[in-house]
Amino acid sequence: MSERKSWKDLHLGEEALGGLSAGIVGTVIGFPLDTVKTRMQTGYGNSILHVGKQVIQKEGFTSLYKGIGPPLISLSILGTLTFTQYSYFQEVYQSDPGWDWRNYIAGVSCSPMAGMVSTIENLVKTQMQVDNVSKQEFQSSFHCLRTLVERHGVGVVYTGHGVNTLREAAFLGNYFYVYEGMRQFL
Repeated sequence: MSERKSWKDLHLGEEALGGLSAGIVGTVIGFPLDTVKTRMQTGYGNSILHVGKQVIQKEGFTSLYKGIGPPLISLSILGTLTFTQYSYFQEVYQSDPGWDWRNYIAGVSCSPMAGMVSTIENLVKTQMQVDNVSKQEFQSSFHCLRTLVERHGVGVVYTGHGVNTLREAAFLGNYFYVYEGMRQFL
């Protein structure tokens, strides 16, 4: 087992900055594909290129980014929290670098907080992406969230929270386990 770090040696600020950067870059790069995926899932078409082209022609290039606000904010927060929590949980579980099963557990341990953040983001993002296809009633992501809460109560923001947290647990456990394992080769 490796030598344990003290709290002073954890460098949580570096972990937070890395998570913040990953959240921003990942969101900006991946969001147009997520928009196309959502359109395909709602019957807009069945080819990535066809759907992407149709969205750009009918609604403009920027429509690929409609609803990016909440994910940009929440995934930046999520990345910051997750990387910081993961570093903390590695120490709690005394996990070693590399393919140590405790790195998986440390990642899974981040899922309750991750689920609380990402459930709201996923709800608003999906509503905004589908809104372009159907009614076009939401003027912004904030307007969408406010409208949903007014219509259905504040509990609507956690619709699907249980399954979303389970998805986060599966993702984060595997993500950090593979991340630590692959770091041995770099």
